[in-house]
Amino acid sequence: MPDSNRPRLKVSRAGIVLIKSFESFRPRAVQRADGRWVIGYGHTASAREGLTVGEQDAELLLQYDLLPVAKALNEDVEAALNQHQFDALASFAVSVASTSSTPWPVSPCRSAWSAFWRPMCGRA
Repeated sequence: MPDSNRPRLKVSRAGIVLIKSFESFRPRAVQRADGRWVIGYGHTASAREGLTVGEQDAELLLQYDLLPVAKALNEDVEAALNQHQFDALASFAVSVASTSSTPWPVSPCRSAWSAFWRPMCGRA
């Protein structure tokens, strides 16, 4: 369990820019092979056929989508992370989730970041 005295981090502006550099902007909703609709920078929750979004609103959707990712990272990652590590791990979580058929964002990421971070932090 993470140290409760440790400050809770959130994805920084640099982290959002990093994620946007990997997630292409989609102004119109497109349907993925798994049947889910996606719009903006990987947003699926409210995406549907015919929906359009501008870049500013797409970034707001991304920030909203990152809230549960940040919450999960703060609650599940035992190692003390600096801001760069936190942002990189959030980007990793978004990347894992974007290739998963499980609803975005947290479910498919827990096992992926556990497998990645636990060995690096000396935990089995």
